[in-house]
Amino acid sequence: MNRFLILCTASVLALSACASPSDTRPPVDLNFMQMSAVPLSVGTVQVLNASVPSAAPKNIALKNAAPEVALERYAAQRLKAAGGQGTLNFIIQQASITSQEVLPEGNGWKDKLELGKPTEHTVIMKVGIDLVGVPGQPEMKSAYSLERKLTVPAQASLEDRDWQINNLIASMVKDMDSSVLKGLNENMHVVIGPGPITFGNSMPINNPNNQIPVMLNNAH
Repeated sequence: MNRFLILCTASVLALSACASPSDTRPPVDLNFMQMSAVPLSVGTVQVLNASVPSAAPKNIALKNAAPEVALERYAAQRLKAAGGQGTLNFIIQQASITSQEVLPEGNGWKDKLELGKPTEHTVIMKVGIDLVGVPGQPEMKSAYSLERKLTVPAQASLEDRDWQINNLIASMVKDMDSSVLKGLNENMHVVIGPGPITFGNSMPINNPNNQIPVMLNNAH
């Protein structure tokens, strides 16, 4: 009897160890509701999607993994016009995800027993930001680019794979956010932060050298 109980306990522990990691992880927030709005001293913020919609490769059905949609939701949530002159265009130039099977890294007997092959996913995000329509000031442009890869093991469940891809997209958007806000603050000077009271007027956009900054950020 005791031996039977021990065997049953061992079986329960084995099943628990095989549980998918996705069962214990919270879903990835691709709406970016945890990000507070950043007020900008412009009259209008436009989110323009000029990218080609992502199409999942054959036999790979991705759930919620759409980089262009993630960028649209991010920009709508994060960048807010707070009054001023001109229009800030957030332009999604490219937001793609491609996938392909790759050879396993190991050559051991365990690798040979695996059914299927690992899948490498590549996500590319390219965003342009234009500030136009400000009287007495030329158009200002900046550009940002990110590309990252993720290899998912062949034995990963569909839920686990989707979670990893969504998590990659979310982390890339957050890194893009850091670069975008830095450019808006340091180059275009449209981020309204703590400072002198303006009595309801928008903070001025300073560009003393009348230059058009072009920022290219590449992260891999």
